[in-house]
Amino acid sequence: MAASSRTRIGVVGLGQMGRYHTQAYRAAGAHIVGVCDADPTRAAAFGAEHDLPFGDSYAELLSTPGLDAVSICTPPDLHLPMVRAALNAGVDVLCEKPLAGTLHEGRTLADLVPPDRIVMLCFFHRFHEPIVRLRAMLAAGDLGQPRFLRNRFALDMRADRRPWVWDAARAGGGAVLNTSVHSIDLFRFLIEEPQRVAARMRPTPAEGVLEQDAVLLLEGARGGSSAVLEAASYAVQREYALTLETDQAVAEVGWNPPSLRIRRQGDGQWTSVPITAASSVTRIQAGIDHFLGCVADRRQPCAQVADGLRALEIAAAAYRSVAEDRFVACGATDPGQPI
Repeated sequence: MAASSRTRIGVVGLGQMGRYHTQAYRAAGAHIVGVCDADPTRAAAFGAEHDLPFGDSYAELLSTPGLDAVSICTPPDLHLPMVRAALNAGVDVLCEKPLAGTLHEGRTLADLVPPDRIVMLCFFHRFHEPIVRLRAMLAAGDLGQPRFLRNRFALDMRADRRPWVWDAARAGGGAVLNTSVHSIDLFRFLIEEPQRVAARMRPTPAEGVLEQDAVLLLEGARGGSSAVLEAASYAVQREYALTLETDQAVAEVGWNPPSLRIRRQGDGQWTSVPITAASSVTRIQAGIDHFLGCVADRRQPCAQVADGLRALEIAAAAYRSVAEDRFVACGATDPGQPI
């Protein structure tokens, strides 16, 4: 019997990501002991659709006998209290991004996690097979020294689809917190820690107004790499794309369908790297499988709370960049400002 089949899971928040998590846990053979949502009607419909115990009380879900872990798929303003409650109940956590709606809450959350507890962030793009392959090639020195990364995540996040995304009190921020945190994490995951950031957002963040689009320029160590990160929330056409240039080659990553192709210096054509994943959603399954393995083996996950906190710190620096119209330091030792 696989270890994952003995893992007892609860899922809280039954929107799109809650649905993905539930499907992935079932595919992995985990035992979902219950699901919950603050909306009783949604909880009942979801429970009936998936033939699962359901409710609208997170406290009741956490009190389920033998519960090992929960997936928290709720808006950012609920992450801190829900992670705190799970840790107090002795339960491991898979938490959706961003880590929290504010940097202060993110730091508070990070301070809560004991060393023996598994808390993983849903930076699932780390598990996208082309990204995994690209990172391995970089680590092996097959592509040379990274110089420049370009990443665009364009989504359709209209308010009629996910109203909470545009509620400042619930989301904490707009395109940067909702989308650019993934791009920031990919820069850190593939290349290095950013040291400075300059940003432009539309509209410019103001009280009660969240940015719909953003462009971030990240700089690594002096003389090192840099990146341009684009986030679009009202895109006519969805687009996920990443290009990485090194001193010896250029690599292009696609999501739909998953793809990786390389063109080396002096080579007149692209070479496609074999990819087995047929869908970009496969990255979610891979992330869930990784989390279940960490829970079973008591090992720390690939994407930890510290990674979520760093993404929040860099996002906070990006907001400061817009407010102050300048580059802002965002090195790991920079305290940053609350967002």
